Amino acid sequence: MRQIGLEKNKREFHSTKYYVNAVKKETVRTDHPQQRESGQWPPEYRDGLIGTVLKNEDIPYIVICEQVTERGVDNYLIDGIQRVTTIFNYRVGAFKLGNKLENPLIEYQVNRLDEKGKPMRDESGNLMHDTIVCDIRGKGYKDLPEELQELFDEFQLMEVKHLNCTDDQIGYHLRRYNHAKKMGASQNGITYLDKNIAMRVKNITSTHTFFKDFGNFKPAERNNDTLNRVVLESFMATYFMDRWKSPLKDICFFLNDNLQEEMIAAFNKELDSISEVMRETVAEMFTSKNSFLWFVTYHKFCETGMPSERFMDFMEAFKMNLHSKEWHGMTFDDMNRVSTKKKSCIIEKLQLLEEFMQEFVSEEGKGEKVGLMDFIKENVKKEAEQEDLALYQDMLDDLILEVNNDTKLLDIENRASLTALVGYACEQDIDLDEWFVEYFKTHTVYRKDQKSNFRCMADDLQKFIKKGERNGRKSMVEYI
Repeated sequence: MRQIGLEKNKREFHSTKYYVNAVKKETVRTDHPQQRESGQWPPEYRDGLIGTVLKNEDIPYIVICEQVTERGVDNYLIDGIQRVTTIFNYRVGAFKLGNKLENPLIEYQVNRLDEKGKPMRDESGNLMHDTIVCDIRGKGYKDLPEELQELFDEFQLMEVKHLNCTDDQIGYHLRRYNHAKKMGASQNGITYLDKNIAMRVKNITSTHTFFKDFGNFKPAERNNDTLNRVVLESFMATYFMDRWKSPLKDICFFLNDNLQEEMIAAFNKELDSISEVMRETVAEMFTSKNSFLWFVTYHKFCETGMPSERFMDFMEAFKMNLHSKEWHGMTFDDMNRVSTKKKSCIIEKLQLLEEFMQEFVSEEGKGEKVGLMDFIKENVKKEAEQEDLALYQDMLDDLILEVNNDTKLLDIENRASLTALVGYACEQDIDLDEWFVEYFKTHTVYRKDQKSNFRCMADDLQKFIKKGERNGRKSMVEYI
């Protein structure tokens, strides 16, 4: 325990040259047994730090723990070991900067020199300067111009030194400074996204019902930008699959220039519609790995004009057996065993899902036609034939032109009762034009039980006629 009043730490600045020499002489030690090894950074991080130093930008402070023993004083580097050792290795020529360095052009000023190498002055006696641009890609320390070498050596790092530490205190500080987790791949990738697009994406993932209430996402994935990655990959795969990029950073760069407002609006609308019909059995299929595949497939499904419930049916069928159905010699399970974002793999998965979805929708459509005829025979005309059904459907299509097509009453699930009502009015010689428009103005929902819904509409039509709003119209006969 420290005595109150004793100095616990101090802050000071040292140049990179100081630390290079300190590491070389081991007056600053990088080998504390509880510290992780140096050299943990990939080339992208390593090169980024050197670029930061050469551009004279700020970097986080480093932390030293001083330990006084009977052998003398040891200064252990406990936070910032990757930064200091990267600077050391670059200074001694252990590596050169790569070609993927961000913002690699550095401007610096030099005095203009005459033929004798002396600084030139203008007529007023002021020094004349030139601005030089240096591309630091591919350059080691010795390849840099003298001015940038000096800038590198003189760059100041802030140091926090904890004084007279015991072994327990050093362990404590090591744990304390490493509690903070570095940015994950998704968090780092989204930093390359345009600010306005990033705000729109984060608004979707933080406020939309789908991401708040549905999806099979882990708690950590809701806090580390994974959901934002799902949305960005969905945009990329939906609209720009031919330009697919695997690294999130590259996706962000591409979308900055190519994502349109109507694409964001369409995605929001599709999230709205799929959320309205979401089932628990289906929600669990929306994982961080596969959600963007389902969003793309749903986008294609919406082009069929069929109700969203059908897509839920398809996903349930896929979960039950289609996932193991063979497609060109392989199954979705086979493809999904490999966790890859390679363009060719994504395209194959999307093609499989689209083909299976289209087959499922087509088969369901055939079943709908048979079921509708049975419904007409049971509720309208026992001897009805295909020509009768075609007539009722054509008449319904004409009536629909006069009403708001955004209403739920036109859902595919409600077509059986609508078609039956048109058929009944046709058989009873009742003109539906005015009633149809009025009904659609005053009703927004329907009963899932289509027989019950048909009877309710028929009752409403009968009341409409009896009230005399259609003078001369004959009353509807009893249909039960």
